Amino acid sequence: MAPEFFFVIPVVERGTLELVMDSVRGIRTLSGIAIKIIAPFNDGFFRCYSPVEDLEAVDLVDVENIGCNSFGSDAANTPLLAALTCAAAVAKEGCPRVLIFVGLESCADTLADYEFLLRRRLAPARVFVLDPQHATLTRLLSTEIADACALHPASKIRLLPPQQERVEREAREGARASFGLTETDFAVLIPYDTNVREASSRTARFIRALSKAQNTHFLAGTNVLQSGPCVGVPPVDADIKVTFVSAELDNANPIDAVDMILSVGIEKGISGGFVDAVAENFLAVRNSHTDRFAVLADSEAADAIDDFIEAIDMLPPNADRLAEMLRCALVRDLQTRASLGFGRSLFRAITIHPGAHA
Repeated sequence: MAPEFFFVIPVVERGTLELVMDSVRGIRTLSGIAIKIIAPFNDGFFRCYSPVEDLEAVDLVDVENIGCNSFGSDAANTPLLAALTCAAAVAKEGCPRVLIFVGLESCADTLADYEFLLRRRLAPARVFVLDPQHATLTRLLSTEIADACALHPASKIRLLPPQQERVEREAREGARASFGLTETDFAVLIPYDTNVREASSRTARFIRALSKAQNTHFLAGTNVLQSGPCVGVPPVDADIKVTFVSAELDNANPIDAVDMILSVGIEKGISGGFVDAVAENFLAVRNSHTDRFAVLADSEAADAIDDFIEAIDMLPPNADRLAEMLRCALVRDLQTRASLGFGRSLFRAITIHPGAHA
């Protein structure tokens, strides 16, 4: 029988659903594997997640339609038990399955509490847990049901976008006002390590390319770094305005204010945990729908920057409107790439290296 992927969501939260939908979109670009999402599909679900078009590629299984004690368990009716029972009820006999639990950190109980149910109804399924507690990496944990349901690290997947706290609208508007930004301004934060010469040329060219679009503003400053030397920007044209973040603006977080973050050759990292320490280069854009940053790191970020520079270079002089359209296209491209990248990484980690432990 064909394999199936079950995404099991005991507790509905907006961040959890975004993670699952990013997974589904990325997987669908690589495989037509059957996917089921098992969750309580109540009003809270659709308040957390509204774009129903993402749900067309999967089967939705409502946890609340399955009785938790149908298998004779005397355990309390917890969200995790309900989700497990529902998964067992819809699983087909003998069909290889992958169960991916998302949101277990919101449950007081654990998979080990229901080892009997897992072994009796879901063996020989392989079980994975997405653990998004880290700001920059989602840990992928795996367990063999026959192995006492002990979870082991399977691999690490870069979380795109990072699990960063959303910014309340009032705080975002206040931060933008502190830096003199209006609603129509597009703000770019540029932490820059002056010791990295190779980064200088690309960063300067990217700044020039972005500046051709109307209402583009650049921010730079020391308080965006965790530690380290002063931050500046590479030499660019004199007419390109850069606002340096002052230490006096303690209540104005530039990350709250900006629409894009460009980091090339930064060794110290950026407060807010955008990428892991291995990725020195990244490009991040804010998603206006989720108010989180979508991130491309290292070679993918460099490719996106180079493509944008090349496109801008092909424009005629004074093509401000066309440059703005290209900037919008860049933002959409980054958001799409980041969204698909997580699901692709998840699919490969599970299917290509199913037994690898980190």
